[in-house]
Amino acid sequence: MTALCQQGCKKIFFLIYYATNQDTMLSVFVMKPMLKYLAFGCLFLLVFNTTWAQRVFQKRVIGDLQNNYVISTHAPTSENGLWVLGKNSFTGGTARNYIIKTDSLGDTLFVKQHITVKRVGFNSLVSAPDGGVYIVGTSDAPTGAIREYLFVAKLDSDGNLEWAKSYSGESYSSPVACLHNNTLHIGGLMRGAFSSNDGLLYLIRLDKDGTLLSSDFRRAPNKESISDIAVTPSGFTVMSGVSYINNNLGNPLMVSADPGGNFRYFNELSFSSGVPTYGSAEGIAVIGNEVWLTGNIFGSQNGGRIFVARINGPLSIDAQFSLISHNFDVFAQAITSKLAGGILIIGGTIVIDSSGKNKKLLIGCKSDFSIEWAKGYGDGEGSNQLSELNIMPNDDIIATGRIAQNHFYGIDIIRSDIRGNTGCEESTYNLSNTSSNQLLVTRYMPDGFAATVQTLNEGAIFNNVSFFDITKTCDFDSCKANFILSKDTLCANTCITITDSSKNAISWSWSFENGSPNTLSVQNPNQVCFTTTGTKTVKLVVNNTTNSDSIEKLVYVHPSPKAEAGNDTVICRGKQIRLQGSGGLSYLWEPNDFKNSPSLPNPRVTPDSTIRYFLTVLDSNKCEDKDSVLVSIIQPPVTVTVDSTICDDKTITVNAQNIGFSYLWSTGTTNAITTLDTGKHFVILSNSCFTDTSYFTITGKDCNPLYYIPTAFSPNGDGLNDVFSVYGDNIANIEMTIYNRWGEVLFKDKGANPTWKGGYKNAICPSNQYLYIIVLQDHTGKKYNEKGTITLLR
Repeated sequence: MTALCQQGCKKIFFLIYYATNQDTMLSVFVMKPMLKYLAFGCLFLLVFNTTWAQRVFQKRVIGDLQNNYVISTHAPTSENGLWVLGKNSFTGGTARNYIIKTDSLGDTLFVKQHITVKRVGFNSLVSAPDGGVYIVGTSDAPTGAIREYLFVAKLDSDGNLEWAKSYSGESYSSPVACLHNNTLHIGGLMRGAFSSNDGLLYLIRLDKDGTLLSSDFRRAPNKESISDIAVTPSGFTVMSGVSYINNNLGNPLMVSADPGGNFRYFNELSFSSGVPTYGSAEGIAVIGNEVWLTGNIFGSQNGGRIFVARINGPLSIDAQFSLISHNFDVFAQAITSKLAGGILIIGGTIVIDSSGKNKKLLIGCKSDFSIEWAKGYGDGEGSNQLSELNIMPNDDIIATGRIAQNHFYGIDIIRSDIRGNTGCEESTYNLSNTSSNQLLVTRYMPDGFAATVQTLNEGAIFNNVSFFDITKTCDFDSCKANFILSKDTLCANTCITITDSSKNAISWSWSFENGSPNTLSVQNPNQVCFTTTGTKTVKLVVNNTTNSDSIEKLVYVHPSPKAEAGNDTVICRGKQIRLQGSGGLSYLWEPNDFKNSPSLPNPRVTPDSTIRYFLTVLDSNKCEDKDSVLVSIIQPPVTVTVDSTICDDKTITVNAQNIGFSYLWSTGTTNAITTLDTGKHFVILSNSCFTDTSYFTITGKDCNPLYYIPTAFSPNGDGLNDVFSVYGDNIANIEMTIYNRWGEVLFKDKGANPTWKGGYKNAICPSNQYLYIIVLQDHTGKKYNEKGTITLLR
């Protein structure tokens, strides 16, 4: 049910916005009255279900601010953070202006300082559509002059100066500014043009580059002062301020200018209930073409009241108002106001006791002037003052002001939800209000004054400083997603690492478009690879116990080049070849054995043996690819050397042993292996690279065995015929067996030359005749059997 109501309420608010900004019969008579009250009833449900997922906090800027008066204003950044302006008063010959940029959690990104030599400086910040900021204030006049010029500078999103211009005039005083349709509207009071009681009210419009579009001036006889500026959807410029009756009395003032930038009316507001001694209009906001003024009424009592007035249009005198009171012993003062989701947010100060202690004040006021909520911020121990507020796109409230305590000055930053909650301790106040239609609006038009604005070139120096810090006075532990890519452009089939830089996160959920892996839940992804090309989204969602946040960053994946090392090839040893590489902007070949540079796409090579060359190519994006080519080498033939001797009746088998060659033998044979007999021979080896002839001779010899078997021997150790053996040539093996006369084997052995020493089992055989059987075998395996007797003599 809650979800359905929330969806319905969102649609209602869209209808409100559309209807209240259209000048149609349906809008005027039906939609505006009905939808406004219907919206506020539904708004409660939306607000009640607001969670702490909003980034809310209270923080304080401290730095070189002691013993100096500080004002502050701000503007939201495109990244949901803040531009904050701090200004120190003139001391020691210089006035310092500080431009501080924060992230969405209020933490400092950088601080820029601008120094001027007079009691002048910046007053307004206006967010630029490109993420930068416009700074509006007053600048030093040329040497010898005593008047300050209007000063406008444009900084980019990194705080770098894009341009700065001055506009001549008569002592501009505290200009206010806003941006509408890329036109910068600047208004305020120019002093010094007339007597001390007069001045010029001005409205100057500039384009986004600081070019003057229009200017209008009107005499301000009552020492008028301007506090705020806004533009209606129809293009009318409205400013709030005060018109002084005398030194003690004043009426709230609303100034109107048409879409051309020309002043149309001054509207003074006077209240019939009570006799105020002083009244001023501080904040101005527009709802459709209605103009809402907020300001202060100080009566004869020791106290004050806040007024909220609704004027039906920039040129209307029809108005309703309400007076908001706390009590008559302490008072609340309005400084500024903005619109958030149909609620008028009023910012100011509330004094909390008779000693003068005060707190910053935020009030949520509905369209029927009833008080939705009121809250105070700060410890109440110092002088708190709220100076500016803005509404973020999600209706978060951003307010800045100052704190002064024991000669210490700081800038306070408050970010709350639409009901003023910051996640920190706040004081809730019950304010009363009295609504009435008895508001007198007097419209008059002062005399015009002929004046021109001359645009001057103005240099400005914004230096980085590091002595500022933003401390957590009270910070809800909301998490903020962020991460750092090792690189945001890479090549296909390569990987990146990612470092998480989120704040207050306890869980991480990653998704990688077309990545490998596709998702992860670790804090710091180590290797994320991309195979497809184009722009890829890396998304991180972080969570903690209170909220979640997400961020996306883009990675561009370049296509990889296609390396081509050429086709495999075969060459003769000793020949040179050029490799044929292609596909890249730069090349590297390995191994480096080239006759010229390995970084050429086609280096010359003369390899001695078969080798594979590896090519790496890089394109203009430093993406690489690899390929290789095999260069096979045909080697010269190995010379055939087979000079040998064989038996006269035998042949020999010869193998030329050269792969890839053809053969021609002296016998006419063309095989690698052939059989040759004795004589002179040759073989011719040839292929596509080489031809070689080997010559050799095969010699014949008589291979029949020749042998002699002795008939007696005398193993007496005299060195003569001490053993019995066979003597001869061409004998490959001899098998010898010796017997006694009884047929008993006394000795048996075989080998190349077996011998009998005349013994048997370690005993000496006596002199006698012994029988032998000898089997001889030649080198062809043929056997010869011999039998006989051998006489042993002692």
